[in-house]
Formats: sequence, structure tokens, C-alpha cells
Amino acid sequence: MQLPKPFLLPILAFTFVGFWVVGCDEKTEITRQKLVGDWRLVKGLKNDRETGLLEGTVFSFSETGQMTTNLPVGIESPAPFEVEKNTIHQNGRHTIDYSILNISDSSLILGLKMRGMEFEMHLQKFVPVPDSLKEEVPETEI
Repeated sequence: MQLPKPFLLPILAFTFVGFWVVGCDEKTEITRQKLVGDWRLVKGLKNDRETGLLEGTVFSFSETGQMTTNLPVGIESPAPFEVEKNTIHQNGRHTIDYSILNISDSSLILGLKMRGMEFEMHLQKFVPVPDSLKEEVPETEI
């Protein structure tokens, strides 16, 4: 049995949209899985110029959808986050959006537009040392 031509186009369009939506959800989930962990800034740019302003910035993303950062963006930490396409939405009193410019298992590049400035953060995944393993350094007298 052959479908009448007027029905063929809507069926093909519906099928294409269905596959596209499923593909987007899978990509978002893959990105979210790659985000989980702790990230340390290795290079920061402000308006396309390297800057020390972002030095010491860290991000932490949990499997439960919480993120922590020491970046002073005005949101309490930890805060819930969502990933939608190539954007991380950090939710709080207001939402901060970070663009995912590049992500791999060990590196992450985030973009942020804030107060008329553009920031680009190159981050490296790291494993933090637990407090119990940190060696206390004795104070020395001068």
C-alpha cells in the first residue's frame, strides 16, 4: 500500500523532528556527564586578552545537578545547574549562562558575558586532594 503524497511530507517531517529531539537529549546528557568533576582555570581571557583577573577560579559540577564556583557572579554556591545544548544555566536569584565553547574528558572552555565584558575560561579537570591527605606545614618563626 502506498501513502498518498499529501501525507508523506508531514510524516517525514515528524520523523525527522523526532530523531533530532532524541539526538539533542543524548548530546546534552553526554555533555552533562563530561562536566561532572572539578575544573581549575589554566588560562583566562577578558575581551580576547589574557588576564590574571580570573586566576584561581575553580568550578565543581556534581552528578546531582549542583555546581560550585568561586567566581564572583552573585549566586550562592552550591547552586543548581542545567545543561541545554551548549549552555550551562546556573540557577539562583537570577540565572547565569555559561557558553560551552569546547569540552573533552580533561579540558573545558567556557564563555561568559557579564557587565558588558566577555570572558573566556580555559579549564583543566583535576582531582582535589582530600583534607585528610594534606600535609600540615608547621609555622616558622621569623
